[in-house]
Amino acid sequence: MIETKFEYPSSSCPQILLVGNGMERKSGQKEWSELLELLIADNSFHLKKEMEDNIPFPLLYQLLSTPLPAPAHLSSKDIQDEEKRLADAMRTLSNHSNVFLDQLPMLDADHIMTTNYSYCIEKAFFPNLNFTNQRVRGKYRFCLAKKKGTNAPLRERDYRLHSGYLAQSENRKTGIWHIHGECFTPRGIFLSHDRYGRLLQRIESICENQRYSKTARDTPVKQYTSWPELFLHGDIYVLGLGFETNELDL
Repeated sequence: MIETKFEYPSSSCPQILLVGNGMERKSGQKEWSELLELLIADNSFHLKKEMEDNIPFPLLYQLLSTPLPAPAHLSSKDIQDEEKRLADAMRTLSNHSNVFLDQLPMLDADHIMTTNYSYCIEKAFFPNLNFTNQRVRGKYRFCLAKKKGTNAPLRERDYRLHSGYLAQSENRKTGIWHIHGECFTPRGIFLSHDRYGRLLQRIESICENQRYSKTARDTPVKQYTSWPELFLHGDIYVLGLGFETNELDL
């Protein structure tokens, strides 16, 4: 894990790109509907296509990944089966860059946030590295939160609000944030309505701790420790993201 910090003059805003799945289509990336087909439980609901089109993706995933009859609580086997389907599906994603993503390092953004689970963006910044390799990810990962009572970085597993990857160019460093999880860490992937709701609770907690007093505004430098803080205070430029209602956390 790499040590870093992100601080900017309070008089300016971090410049942030928010990248969606549209930017990865030229890499042969699956559409969400194609991914969903790999995640359906064998004995789940069977819905007509027109019904699926009218259900927000997190709720649709919740319906189609839950075995019938729907239990009050999923058994350990149900959870294991879902995690296996999720891990298998995520390993089918493309992790290649393309002519559009290759332009990202030249834009000198302070941060790139993505709702995508793949490592296509990392491939654009590190063309010779394989981010599906755990050691490579560990070398470039940062975490801006500390373990309680220590100065050691926290190892976030399920909700990576403070963790990302650091890309360094001649002009600046760029934080790459997978705000809905990564394909090779399936425990931290956000697909279901329940997971989005739990993520939103944590984002709200971070927002509640923001200080908007005159003293805070007069501080010459602001240091950021999470992507929700950056999202709140930064200038956001959206690329290839439909911003549908299922992105309820954003």
